Amino acid sequence: GRAVDNSTTNFAGTDNGIFSFSDRWLRAADLTNDYNASGTETYYVGFRVGTGVAFAGDVTIRTYLNGSQQDTYTRSSYVGLLGTGEEVGFLTRLAFDAIEVRVSGTGDFRAYHPVLRRFCAGTPVSSATCNTPIALNFPAYPVVIDDNNTGIAGGTVSLGTVANPDRAISTDPTDYATLSMLLSVNGGSVNLAVKDLVTTYPSGTFVGFDIENTGLLSIGLLGAIEVTGLLNGTAVTGQVATGNNLLLSAGVASSSGRQTIGFVTTAPINGIKISIKSGLLDANLLGATRVYSAVFKRFCAATPGLVCNTPTLVRNPTYPVFVNAANTGYSGAVSANSGVQNTANLVDDDVTNYASIVLPVGVAVNDSVAVKEQMTA
Repeated sequence: GRAVDNSTTNFAGTDNGIFSFSDRWLRAADLTNDYNASGTETYYVGFRVGTGVAFAGDVTIRTYLNGSQQDTYTRSSYVGLLGTGEEVGFLTRLAFDAIEVRVSGTGDFRAYHPVLRRFCAGTPVSSATCNTPIALNFPAYPVVIDDNNTGIAGGTVSLGTVANPDRAISTDPTDYATLSMLLSVNGGSVNLAVKDLVTTYPSGTFVGFDIENTGLLSIGLLGAIEVTGLLNGTAVTGQVATGNNLLLSAGVASSSGRQTIGFVTTAPINGIKISIKSGLLDANLLGATRVYSAVFKRFCAATPGLVCNTPTLVRNPTYPVFVNAANTGYSGAVSANSGVQNTANLVDDDVTNYASIVLPVGVAVNDSVAVKEQMTA
């Protein structure tokens, strides 16, 4: 009964010390309600599990409906965490009325309580605040880290890290995941992807990421960044932007080096991936990239528009403008200390900050910066 009482610290479990055991299980059932009876919703189901001393083994989560097994997930070679442990579970779209945890292993295993989350749509794109990046954070939006598209990929040898990926969907605007590409032979990338489990974002939506990287203060380094639109975990043809095809604007929060990068979709998507790629430039110039959140933005025309014969500050969120990387940058040797810097400042709502064009001493280069209005042909 301890696994279903109103305490989050009580638990049911084994106390086997250093001995092994097999096929111990606990099932929690709702005798009144069937969940996802229509089979059209997405639920997270699992248990919070842990250990008092030590545990190593396999943990399986199953769902049942009227006593019949519906869905199953196994986390192999699980090593228990002391204290109140961690959640082990999975996503299901099948109806259920019971959740079971089943374990085999060695040591002391604890099941604290079942975990159940129903994912519901966030604010639709059509109702979002105009020309403002909206952070795709849980629980305001039904988002998860897409594990299948997160991690290191490509290259003969690729060494990199994705640290604290779940922080990219947290509600804390100062939380971030960190992407670092340390070494790669023949190209490779470090990736982080966010998936919305309920909503498909329509064509014409700006999608991207709120990131921070002091190297990206120079727009000449954008060739290392790629943003891809996904649908059910698969890259959508034509929904990718890198280098000069990326759009830049002010980030969700103001910070030196923090800005939003992305693109405007031409097809429906329900996931976004950011990739830091090697082989395109000296990775040491870019360093670690902080990813605060995935974002979307609804572009809207300014109302009432420009006043005749009157100087007007054209900036977000009043106007649907962004820094156009296709016509921004410089020709010459890449340098972390030169180029077009703090580009997002051109279109944010702070009239006191600015972008800078920094020319390297003794080197002939051509620098340019451009701002584009999305809604006007």
